[in-house]
Amino acid sequence: MKARRDGARRNFSSRWAGAAVFAAIVIAPEAARAACSLVQIRTEPAVLAGDWQAAVVDLIEQTQRTGMPWSCAGGALLVRLDGDERALLRFRDPTGREVERHVPSSRALVATAEALLASSAPREAPPAPVDEAERALERPTFDDHAARGITPLQQEPRYIVDATVGIRFSGPSAALWVAPTLRATVPFEAWSVGVWVRAGVPYVFELVPPSFMMSQVNLGLSAGCTLLSAPVEIRIGLNPSLSVVTMDADAIDHEASGAKVDFFLGAGLSGAIPFSPRWRGVVIVDAEMAPAGVRAARRLDPLLPVLPAYEVGAAFGVELVAR
Repeated sequence: MKARRDGARRNFSSRWAGAAVFAAIVIAPEAARAACSLVQIRTEPAVLAGDWQAAVVDLIEQTQRTGMPWSCAGGALLVRLDGDERALLRFRDPTGREVERHVPSSRALVATAEALLASSAPREAPPAPVDEAERALERPTFDDHAARGITPLQQEPRYIVDATVGIRFSGPSAALWVAPTLRATVPFEAWSVGVWVRAGVPYVFELVPPSFMMSQVNLGLSAGCTLLSAPVEIRIGLNPSLSVVTMDADAIDHEASGAKVDFFLGAGLSGAIPFSPRWRGVVIVDAEMAPAGVRAARRLDPLLPVLPAYEVGAAFGVELVAR
């Protein structure tokens, strides 16, 4: 009888030990997760570029790990892009207090957010009400498909369109031109290709015949490379073009007019200053030369000035980044 009672006690103790192990392995983590108020994360814009979107997905995974200093902060965290390379973090805790941090790059997003949440999280986070927790599960913070990479995060490559107005000097017949330019560029990482068109009307410094008029239209291609992307984007490139110069004059005893198509080879340096993720200010300096005009001066008519053989200029304008 004593041996039977001892065996029953051992069986009873073994059952309780097994139940305790089960509770420690299964029930305790689930209870801790239920008591954890996860931070709600949203982004502006809702769909981010590849590196930023991957960093946000990593941040969501880190904040869902229970037991970490940043995992039960509650409240809401906003990730707002400020240009292509920077972002702003704005955290509102459950009491309504707001804290902001600047993120210099997508690689620093997770570490900066974890530090912000850990410093703002309460020592003992109160359990979230059941109704609030259910509403949080029903209301995604951003597009779930985009978070899992099912849909494209951003159309690549992006298109850049800039409009500028420039002042140009040409020779050997000295002339000062006012020249608006429209340019469309397609970047491929650090490289880019594009097309551009420019029109110009000059003031000629040398003596010209009566009723003299002159104009120029350039249609060109561009191929460039980005030297610096932040805080100001610096690009360098080649700009070959076909130039059509027209001249017309009406002297008393002689009427002269004509047009000339020339090949110009140019190079330029541009800087883009971001105003917002979509708009930038742009500054361009460039120089061009016509290989055919270097060997000898060319005229459409003895009465008319020499055709332009080289040009230098600077332009200012705005740039639109279309994603």
